[in-house]
Amino acid sequence: MNKFQGHRNSIRKYVHGWLSVAEMVRWYNDHEMTICPCCRGRERQDHILRCPDAKAEEYRKECFQEFWDQLEKITEPRMLVALKEYVRRWIQYPQYEAPPVNETLVHAAMQAQSQIGWTNFTRGKISKKFISHQ
Repeated sequence: MNKFQGHRNSIRKYVHGWLSVAEMVRWYNDHEMTICPCCRGRERQDHILRCPDAKAEEYRKECFQEFWDQLEKITEPRMLVALKEYVRRWIQYPQYEAPPVNETLVHAAMQAQSQIGWTNFTRGKISKKFISHQ
C-alpha cells in the first residue's frame, strides 16, 4: 500500500470537480471566503495544481512523481517524456498551447488532448490518440 492510498476520496472528488475548495464551500455558505488558506490566492478546483505555497508544491511534486512512476509502467518512453514536459509547462502557464515535440504521433496526441483540455487530463479524461501511439 503506497502512502497516497488514503487520498482516494480526495482524488475522486477532484476528478469529478467536487473537491472541497473555498469556491465550492461558498455554494452552500455565502459567508465563506474564496481564498486559499495557504497562499491567499483565489481557490478554485484547479488551484491545487498551481498553489505557490511551498508545502503545497512539495506535496504536489510527490503526487505527480507517484503518477509518473505508475504511468512509466504502461507508457511508451518518448510519449512519457513529452507528457511530463507538457504537463509541467501547462501547470506553470495555464494558457500554454504548443507541445515541445516534433514526432507526428506524439504531436497529434498532444494536440488532441489540448482540444479536450489538460485539466481533463489531470482528471483522467485522456485523448484516445495516446492509445494509438503506444
